[in-house]
Amino acid sequence: MSSVEGSTVEFEVATQAKPVPADVLARSVASHAGQQLGSAIDGAECTGGLEPQVGQSATCTLKNGTETKAVTATVTAIDGGRVEYSVGAA
Repeated sequence: MSSVEGSTVEFEVATQAKPVPADVLARSVASHAGQQLGSAIDGAECTGGLEPQVGQSATCTLKNGTETKAVTATVTAIDGGRVEYSVGAA
């Protein structure tokens, strides 16, 4: 609560970005890759999650049938409580 004036109460709400867990990141990276390729990806695994800090990165391995491809997810921006990141070749 930031102030009370008569019957009016004012609140300030601040959102804080939280780390993106590895399993959530893997699902998101697989979905993103599938959209880019126009077909579903069998799955992905990431070495770790993403800390909510610009420049932080994690390596993920995409799996499609017997093929695998390493990609890197890198935090590009923090927007309130949201962590934005790009995915590129590792």
